[in-house]
Amino acid sequence: MKLLVQFFYESEYDPQYPSLDRHDLNEAGKPKLTVLRRHGYHYNFPHTCCKPHCLDSAYKVCHHHHCAPKACGEKCVNFICKDCAVRPPDGDADQLLLHAMMYELADKYDVAGLRYLAKKKFYHSCAAFWDTEQFAIAAEHALISTPESDTGLRQVLCQTIRSHIKLLNVPSIVTLLHKHPDLMYSVLRKQAEELGGLEPKVKTAS
Repeated sequence: MKLLVQFFYESEYDPQYPSLDRHDLNEAGKPKLTVLRRHGYHYNFPHTCCKPHCLDSAYKVCHHHHCAPKACGEKCVNFICKDCAVRPPDGDADQLLLHAMMYELADKYDVAGLRYLAKKKFYHSCAAFWDTEQFAIAAEHALISTPESDTGLRQVLCQTIRSHIKLLNVPSIVTLLHKHPDLMYSVLRKQAEELGGLEPKVKTAS
């Protein structure tokens, strides 16, 4: 509740979201990624479009940016995506559960701004701490604290598992998927769409 009050006053809550103005570099001088990767994108930063009208799929640098005359004007020289390459989250993996709980509060009290912020922090925390015991704990809380119709954190969990498919060998994740077949189906469906050529599922009227 203290963090909820903090959000009402500051539109933020601790741990603070990292500044997008700074980029930590790895040993190769490349910016570190704190984003869940998607299939079909290469995430090679800094990126420079090297030919006119580069609509070839090989130039899908990240899922936030598309090289095209109407998108970047073919001026993406030394491009670094500020959504993909930000400072890693402050703190440790315990914040995974914290962000899931803040999302739960946002859902309970219908605070749209907090729901968006908690999902964004949960997203970047999953990218940073997916290979920890806390990930399965936070995932379980996210799944039992919101209805199946609320896909906010579920989409993040699905994308995290698909980005790090070796999680399917982790006993706690296997147990999680058995307990929540809706998540298991989402992972399978997305994998089949992107890797197996399955047509995207058409939404039907409820």
